[in-house]
Amino acid sequence: MDSRDDLDWEFVEVRHHAGVLLRTMAGGTLFPFATPGTRPAVDVYETSDALVVVLEAPGLSASELEVYLERQYLRVRGQRARLAPEDAIRCHRCEIDAGPFDLWIPLPYPPGARHVETRLDMGLLRIILPIHHGSGGERVSAEEDSA
Repeated sequence: MDSRDDLDWEFVEVRHHAGVLLRTMAGGTLFPFATPGTRPAVDVYETSDALVVVLEAPGLSASELEVYLERQYLRVRGQRARLAPEDAIRCHRCEIDAGPFDLWIPLPYPPGARHVETRLDMGLLRIILPIHHGSGGERVSAEEDSA
């Protein structure tokens, strides 16, 4: 990843944290149902033979998630439904993100899309990317564990 990619990623992080700060300062009353940017938490790990990406996806099914490999980025798209009752007139505390999200997760190097394993279990999407230098650009689909 070059320095421009690092800078782009830092801007994405600053935008997210600024949104969280504004939402916290507003206490859920100034912007009762607004979400400055839904952004599920993500962890990226490396094992001896794979990159493992874990994304928080509570309340989502595998069919509501789109996962793509784009060069050195993993792109995950989806939408969390609002949980507020239809007749709600005020939100006294709104911390659960809702709405669409489109994450571009930088990877330390381009993985290969062959044999990518995806699992959605107990609200966590786990994506296992074998370490392989390939061009990417392929969509992969998540499977939901039945257990």
